[in-house]
Amino acid sequence: MSSSPRQLWPVAGVTALLVGAAAGSLVFRPHPSAGAADRVAVGGGDMVAVENSGPEAAALQAAWDRTVDRIRAKDEAAIALIRGEYTLQQAADRFRDLNADDPNALRTLRWTYAGAPDDELVFRQVLQFAAALAGRVLGRDRGRDRVRELGAAVDARFPKRAAHESGR
Repeated sequence: MSSSPRQLWPVAGVTALLVGAAAGSLVFRPHPSAGAADRVAVGGGDMVAVENSGPEAAALQAAWDRTVDRIRAKDEAAIALIRGEYTLQQAADRFRDLNADDPNALRTLRWTYAGAPDDELVFRQVLQFAAALAGRVLGRDRGRDRVRELGAAVDARFPKRAAHESGR
C-alpha cells in the first residue's frame, strides 16, 4: 500500500511547518473569518497588525504560498528517497535548490549542529523530513529501518560529527 505525496502532506507538512515556525522563518496568513486588522506572525516571530487586503496582505500570502510549495517539494523529495527513487545525494541536491531562496532554511539545524558546514546541515534536513514520513510510506517497522539506514549513511558521510554526537 503506497501513499501519494498529497496524502502524506498533512503529516510531514505539519511537522515541517512546526519546525519552520520554531525557527521563525514562516509567515502565517490570517484566518478568513478574522477582522480587518489581524495579528500575523512574520519572520523572526514579530507580531504586526496588517489588513486583510492590500499590498501587505498580498505579500504575506505570496510568502506563505512559496513556503508551502517549498515544503511540499521537500516532502516529495523525501518520499522519493524513502522509496529508493532518489539517492541521498539527489535528495540533498533537491533540498539545497529549494533552500536557495530561504536564508532561514537551515536556522534551527545550525543551532542543533553548531559548527557543522551547510552541506552537512542539508543532509540532516533531508534526514529529518525522511524520518517524519518513513512510517507512513513504508509502515512503522520498515520506515524505522529505512531511517536508521539513511542516518547511518549521513553519519558515514560526516564522521567527525557522528563521533562527536556519540561521545566517541
